[in-house]
Amino acid sequence: CNFLNYEISPSGQNLSTRFDCDFDLMVTVSANLQDYSRYDLQSLSGQGSNSKVPVSDAGTGLVSAPNSGFYVYDFVSSSPNGYYGNESTSTAGLSISSNGRYLFVDDNGLRLVRFDDPEFVTIWNKPDYGLPEYFEFHGTDPDGLVIWDGTWFAKRDCSDFSEEYGFQLTDDAILHIDYNNGRMLTFTEGRLFVRNLSDGSLVEDIYINFDPT
Repeated sequence: CNFLNYEISPSGQNLSTRFDCDFDLMVTVSANLQDYSRYDLQSLSGQGSNSKVPVSDAGTGLVSAPNSGFYVYDFVSSSPNGYYGNESTSTAGLSISSNGRYLFVDDNGLRLVRFDDPEFVTIWNKPDYGLPEYFEFHGTDPDGLVIWDGTWFAKRDCSDFSEEYGFQLTDDAILHIDYNNGRMLTFTEGRLFVRNLSDGSLVEDIYINFDPT
């Protein structure tokens, strides 16, 4: 019937998508989309829900509850491992690291949370309004993340949010990061830049006449 609201694990290994007319969840390895498992999550996410389900490489994902909060769901046992919610504000699970240990959570601002089954421990939070310009879990380092506030790009250690390296980056947008080859694709009006991921140095400068964002 349809495929919609897909999510890919930080490494690119696993993919989830709502599919068919009843919005069941498909979880599959990206290398072979025919090798998939099907999950009916309506009892957790609400009847007719087609919300995204971020997935890890460890057989877990984040299933949104009907109004607020989310479950850490174990696809191996087909059961929730823990629930994250806040009675005073709306909360949402944004993404999960490839090893399933760390989460980005929207909870009165952005939070980096460690999941110690079934407990959640906040490691870092950004309480002021708005999300960073770019943030995601690292694609080849399961204990790492990258974050960019529009001027400073950094790779950080998830365990304590300490900076492993960083550099100034003032382009208009980050379009994609290729962790396997250590490159990022950024955009400034009229130009695409391929940059080195470790120091931001320019690899390619490509003139364009369209807005890729």
